[in-house]
Amino acid sequence: SHGVTDLLRLLNTNFDSPMVYWALGMLFKELWQLESASVWFEQILKLPHVSDAMKAKAYIELSDCYIWRGSNLRKAIEFTKIAMELGDKNTPDAIRVLAHAYLRDGQVRQAMIYLDQFDTHDDPETRYLKGLLHYRNGATKKANEVWKPLLTLRTESMRFYSIKQEILRYYFDKEPYLKAN
Repeated sequence: SHGVTDLLRLLNTNFDSPMVYWALGMLFKELWQLESASVWFEQILKLPHVSDAMKAKAYIELSDCYIWRGSNLRKAIEFTKIAMELGDKNTPDAIRVLAHAYLRDGQVRQAMIYLDQFDTHDDPETRYLKGLLHYRNGATKKANEVWKPLLTLRTESMRFYSIKQEILRYYFDKEPYLKAN
């Protein structure tokens, strides 16, 4: 929170930079304040003369915020595709975000195409998504095999805490979130 205050003070001195907006977006995202983070990533996209690389990063992060908030899923898919065209073509973050967006939007086959590009043990979020893919396809035992090791890992970020909460919700509610949308 001190970093956010310092960066906001910097903005008040009329220092208008995409890097300051990026830092604010990432700080709010780390605090899992996704709506606030989205605002700062959108600000980057409104600035003239922003590099394609910075725009691609902002589109990816903005899409990720939309997905986790459960809003603008179609927009998240399109923004991720734009980011991939701008230069983040095959980065793991872009592919994972696109797979997550397709999964949340109910396009399971598309999500599977992108998730198959990952090794399951590399990233907890990818493991969560692969488990969710199994869960959505009715293979709850396979989903449990993927998810149970995740529940024993130490929680070091709000993002991972949210992933664990989602997994526990599936265990107790026994219903994928796609029925709620």
